[in-house]
Amino acid sequence: MKTTMILPDQLLQKAKLHAQKNHTTMTRLMEDALRQYLAAESHAAPKKDWRIEPVGKGGFVSPDLEANWPKMRELLYEREK
Repeated sequence: MKTTMILPDQLLQKAKLHAQKNHTTMTRLMEDALRQYLAAESHAAPKKDWRIEPVGKGGFVSPDLEANWPKMRELLYEREK
């Protein structure tokens, strides 16, 4: 399949020099690079999704901590110990 790619001039120049030094074509170079990138991505550790869960009556903190920053900070640092 043919495709058109827009690449920065400097990157394309480096790629052409690399292909020439390694006696390969730009097509082969792009194929190999894309395969290598996709293989590495599939072996990478899965990204962990996280979200903030509401607590209590639709809020994000318990009512006794609502706007009590000193108490929140104390609890956060306590967990690090």
